[in-house]
Amino acid sequence: MEKPGPGRSRLDVDVPADTRRRVRVAAAQEDVTIQEYVVKSLERALSEREALDEADARDDAQRLLD
Repeated sequence: MEKPGPGRSRLDVDVPADTRRRVRVAAAQEDVTIQEYVVKSLERALSEREALDEADARDDAQRLLD
């Protein structure tokens, strides 16, 4: 198995066969590798979660000030 490059680490995830198929199709539709698709999807999901967490923190702070 190939070692990850500098600044990278490996993440192995078992997924249902149908999920793998859907990811493979989506990656092909975007003309990217499965790895590129998964990394982009994870980054997008994490960014959205961080934005929601920040919004929740602002709401909490505003409630304290009210």
